[in-house]
Amino acid sequence: MSSSTSSVQSSPALMTEDDVLEDSNPYINNESCISTVVSDLYTRQLLCDVTLNVGGTIFQAHKLILCAHSDVFQAMLLDKRWTEAAQSVITLHEEQECVKVFEDFLQFMYTGKVKRDSFIILPLLELADKYNVKGLTSICLKFMTEHQLYATANGLILPWFQYCLNANHTQVSKCCKDSITHNFEMLSKRPEFYDLECASLVVLLQSSEIVIENELRLYK
Repeated sequence: MSSSTSSVQSSPALMTEDDVLEDSNPYINNESCISTVVSDLYTRQLLCDVTLNVGGTIFQAHKLILCAHSDVFQAMLLDKRWTEAAQSVITLHEEQECVKVFEDFLQFMYTGKVKRDSFIILPLLELADKYNVKGLTSICLKFMTEHQLYATANGLILPWFQYCLNANHTQVSKCCKDSITHNFEMLSKRPEFYDLECASLVVLLQSSEIVIENELRLYK
């Protein structure tokens, strides 16, 4: 007498909506790895093809990275009408404060990161504007907007205001102006106040929002 063995077969798994959505994306994100690789090019000085002389300090860099971030560097390095395009060492003439932060400026183009430091943000913004590095310009302006109180307490708000006013960074210059006028008495005693250009002073003094106890002192 033969016995029969019954087998139990499992039902196939049903496809869910999540499976469909997952399959619809053909890419796996590995951006962090790319960022590390690019950063290593600078850190390890691999395959550098351009030398920058900034205030006597030599920086090795990559034309590809500089040109990708800056149309100014792109013209300087690729356009034969620029003398720099034919030079093996390019000398960049910067203000002393900008020289001090040039390495931070260069590293931003490789890493996308910048120090959270109110004392270096202005020269970084000046470099970003000069070389039209728009990503860094946006970061600097956002930082200035978010750190008005600290900048006011340390007198940084005055040069921030003057630069942003001259550079037509309207929103940030207005924020700085408001901070200055509401703390005018305190800020007018700081040495940075006397470094303001006449045009910047006129803009401040024309404001009806100035808070000061003694108007005679303001006149003096």
